[in-house]
Parts: sequence; structure tokens; C-alpha cells
Amino acid sequence: MDLYSTSSILLFLQLIIGLFNVHSIFAASHASNESVENLVMLISYDGFRHDYFQKVEIPHMDFLRSNGVVVKRMKPCFVTFTFPNHHCMITGLYAESHGMIANTMLNRTEDEIVDLWESSIEKRERMATRNPNIIPLWVTNEERGRASGVSMWPGEVFHYGENKTRATYFIEYNKSLDWHKSVDTALSWFSHRENPANFVILYVDEPDHTGHTYGPDSPQVLETIQKLDNLTGYMIQQMKNLGLFDRMNMIFVSDHGMATVNASNIIPLDEIAPKNDYRFASSSPTLLIYPKLGKESEVYEKFLNGSSKWKYRVMKKEEMPERWHYRNVEEMSPFLIMAPKGYAFSESLDWWGKLKKSETRGMHGWDNEMDDMGVQMFAFGPAFKKGFHLDETVENVDVYPLLAHLLHLTPHSHNGSFTRISRLLDGFNDSSSTSSIAVILILLVVIPSIIGIIVIAVRWFRKRHTARHSPLATSAGPGEEDDRRRNDHEDGEERGQIYRLSGPDENVA
Repeated sequence: MDLYSTSSILLFLQLIIGLFNVHSIFAASHASNESVENLVMLISYDGFRHDYFQKVEIPHMDFLRSNGVVVKRMKPCFVTFTFPNHHCMITGLYAESHGMIANTMLNRTEDEIVDLWESSIEKRERMATRNPNIIPLWVTNEERGRASGVSMWPGEVFHYGENKTRATYFIEYNKSLDWHKSVDTALSWFSHRENPANFVILYVDEPDHTGHTYGPDSPQVLETIQKLDNLTGYMIQQMKNLGLFDRMNMIFVSDHGMATVNASNIIPLDEIAPKNDYRFASSSPTLLIYPKLGKESEVYEKFLNGSSKWKYRVMKKEEMPERWHYRNVEEMSPFLIMAPKGYAFSESLDWWGKLKKSETRGMHGWDNEMDDMGVQMFAFGPAFKKGFHLDETVENVDVYPLLAHLLHLTPHSHNGSFTRISRLLDGFNDSSSTSSIAVILILLVVIPSIIGIIVIAVRWFRKRHTARHSPLATSAGPGEEDDRRRNDHEDGEERGQIYRLSGPDENVA
């Protein structure tokens, strides 16, 4: 390779590096617009169906929604119960991946049913943390040296991961705790003088409780939603009082919707199979059936036969839809039964009590694609667009990568889609698209043009250089031979300088 080819290639490489540096500077300047100290608050109102906003006036939530971002519908994970779906949001994993497949589960090691709300904390923690690789995002935040606060979110008091980590601040679930006090405590963690939190999670168990008791279309549920709106207004005012409001990114979510069940639509389990032949985990409308040893086929056949009368679904583990992401977990039962919409199994009477035929109740736990199981999601803050409505469905596992982005955390492996939910972020979609288009134009137009110019220049210099040293050139006249030798010597020095550009190792043969 001659002198001019080498110098041309070096020039080309420098141009390529320069172009990518320009792109890197552009991307860095865009990233610098995001607050390095993002404050993030995730708020879950349990059982808040996606269409409740249309049923009652909620001025405080409407203020945040109209000045922030709104998702048409968020799809929960299957099964649509509280503990599994809160774990989906905070780990970004489907139920079969994080392993929490119901509110009550069979611990196969100890061969007992564990209630993730009511059993001892030791039993609950062993169940929820049996896989040390499944950790909530607040643990990742803690391991980065930041402080997190968790108020009554399912699994809040457990120790996660190899290091048995939990949040710096937490409040264990207490259904009698005053809402306003829980808000005050949660916000105080952001303002802690010595170790302020940058990430706080708040859980409120309504309107779920009221929906179960009176049904989702009851006036009591609408009244509870108005109370939640007042709580939201209180939260906003307290943030302003503490100087947090302008820096706060608030994400409001829920875990599942709610559907009406009439008291006359109760399916009697005792008429289907002897209860001594099996046990079950979970609750209506979806029960996980574990037949006693030696009774597997008999119990399955009895439930299958009963489904023709009562119209419930019976599904073996391998028959469960792949889209549920539910069957590939050790604790899964051999089969499950699911009541039709509007129906419940008789085990529900254990916690409902005796009902009059005219009474209605509310229930969740059906297919996550059922419209009544869909939930609300909206967000407000400096990181989000203003007045933006995403007229599409997102999945609740998408909340995890969104939170990780806001907190500048590297997420663990997850099932969520940041691409799907990133459109909620202010400037993220538009400017990143513009940047990508600019880079593509550079690659497709500018660089080929530069290469063309370099090729022409190399050919011209090579032709000129060849002409100077050609044996056919005119013989040197008197005194010209010394000039030629001097020029050749200078060319050699120049060539040596170019070789030295190749790196610090100058031992060139």
C-alpha cells in the first residue's frame, strides 16, 4: 500500500469516528435534559377498572390526566389477582416467571397452602423469595446505593436476593391505616434529611374492597372513587407544600378490574367432587385443583363431567393458553377450573357469608383479556408528555422498564416492553426518532459521498505520484539529479511520519 492510500484510509477512519462522536454528543445532550435526580412515585389503587373514570367526577385525577399521559387500557397478568399482578409490575415478569401464581399457593416443599396475606410472615417470605434471582425494582434501587420507600405494597417487608435486601423505608400492610397518614409518611421519605428516597411506592386497597362487597356498578364504588380522588388531591397539595411537586414523576396503576357476580350464580363444589379427595389454592373464579395421591384421574373426571352442567372451564396445565404465561411453574396444579363470567364457586361463601338471592358482589380472577379485568394507568411529571392519550393497550409488565428508565437503573431480565411504553415520555419518541433518521441519512448519503471524494483524490494523487517517478519521464538535466534525490529523501521522511501514526509501536521492519 502506498503513501497516499494509507493517508486516505486514516482520513476516512477519522471522519467516521467524528461523525459518530457528533451523534454521541447529540444523544448525550438529549439525555442531559432528563433530571439526574428523578423523583418517582408509583401509586396503586387496587381494583380500579379502566372505565371507572367515565362513571364519576374526579377533578384531581382529571387534572393529572389532562396535563399528563393516559393509557387507554392496561392489561394485567393472568391470573387477575392482587399479589401476582403487583409482583408483575415491580419485577417486569409474568406469573410463570416470578412464580407468584395466586394469592394463596401450595408450598410443595412443606406440603401446605400458604396465604400470601394471612399466613405467618416467615411462611409468606419463604414462598415469595424462594428464587433469589427474582427481585423487585426497589431492591435494585437499594443496591445502587439509593433509598426506596414501600408503603403496604404486596411483598413490602420481605428480604430479596442473595443479599436479603429490603427497602430502606416500609410500612407493612394494615387495612385500618388512615389513607392520609400513609400518604404523609410516604412523602416524608422523599424529604428525609439524612437519606432521602428517590423512589417510593404507595398501595391503597380500594376500590377493590368496596367492589367485592357491593359490586363494581354500585353507588358505593363510585363514592369510594371520589374519596380516592380527594386523596389524590391531598397528595398533590402535600407535594407542593414539601417542594416536591415540580420534580415528581407520578405513575398511577392498578392490578385488576372487577366484574359483577349475582348471589344466585354460585356453583356448588360439593355437588361436583368430594372435598376430601382434593384441595385447592387460589379463589373464585379460578381455582387450582390438587387431587389427593391416587385420586388424580377420578377427581379430574368428576370436575370435567360437572363442567357440562355448570359451564365452567376445566384446563390441564398443558392446555392453558400460552398467552397466559402461567403454566410453566413448579407450583402449578395438574388442572384448574374457571367459573363463567358472573359466576363464583361456593368456596367464596366462606368469606362472603350467606347471601340473599337478589344481592350482588364483585369479583376478579378471570382471563386477563376480558374487558372488565382491564385497569387504568396514567402518569404526570416532568418526564412525561403533556395532554397525551395513548389509544392502545399496554401490559402491566411494561411498568418495570419504564420505572427503571426514570430511575436510571439497569433492569434485570424481564418480559416488559420499553418500546411499547416509551411513547409516554416527553420528547423521547419524537427526538429519538429524529436522531435515528439523522444517523441513517448520514450513513446512507454523507458517508458514501465522502468515500467518493476520497477515491477521486487518491486516484489523482496516485496518478501524479506515478508520473513523477516514471522511467519514461524526461531525463534530468544538469543539477536536476540532486534535486530529485533531495525530493526522494523528503518523501521518505514524510512516509515514515505517516507510518508512525499507526500506533505507539514504531518497530517497523
